[in-house]
Amino acid sequence: MSAELRHQVQELLHTYCDAVVHADEARWASTWAVNAFWSLPGGRDVQGRDAIVELWRTSMAKYRLTIQTTLSGTVRLGDNDFTATGRWYIQESAWKVDGEPTVLHGYYDDEYLRTESGWKFARRTLTLLHRGAPDLRGS
Repeated sequence: MSAELRHQVQELLHTYCDAVVHADEARWASTWAVNAFWSLPGGRDVQGRDAIVELWRTSMAKYRLTIQTTLSGTVRLGDNDFTATGRWYIQESAWKVDGEPTVLHGYYDDEYLRTESGWKFARRTLTLLHRGAPDLRGS
């Protein structure tokens, strides 16, 4: 893996997280390939950027503030210069509309696609390690 590939994928991840923090739908949508696939726990699987954005919009409506950070991760070039894979650990602190705080720890298994406008998510699958109260009492 080249340092340049890692840097470019990290920029994609940082753009994604920053857009979550600022609830910037257009910027967040720009991180996805047109025919991407997003898989969230609970059988929430969607295909295509429009469906992905709609799921994100309805999910974000439940929160008045969400702070998502990318922690450690790996990235590997695929069989060609246009695909790559990665796994990145995340932490998310959020406050629901009703004021209840929650924290999430997990990781994304990713597939990336190099496009004319840079690397995009082709596939993201979230695995939860913990979700619940900020004191880690959740499951």
